[in-house]
Amino acid sequence: MNEFETRKLAIERYLAGEKPINIYESLNRSSSWFFKWLKMYNEQGLCGLKDKSKKPHHVANKTDPNIEKLVVNTRND
Repeated sequence: MNEFETRKLAIERYLAGEKPINIYESLNRSSSWFFKWLKMYNEQGLCGLKDKSKKPHHVANKTDPNIEKLVVNTRND
């Protein structure tokens, strides 16, 4: 069983009325793991249980495009 299926199973068991402690202990997970994925499910549905990219959304030290153009133009002259 992959991680998505494990998360989905945990949520299905919770929605069926099972106590959270029984769910996460039987899956050898922590309470914080369970409640993290329950929150994601409540906010986004099943899509919230999928893995998210760990790629940064912003590169902190990227050169400004205007400066980059100036450097390229200067080098071409």
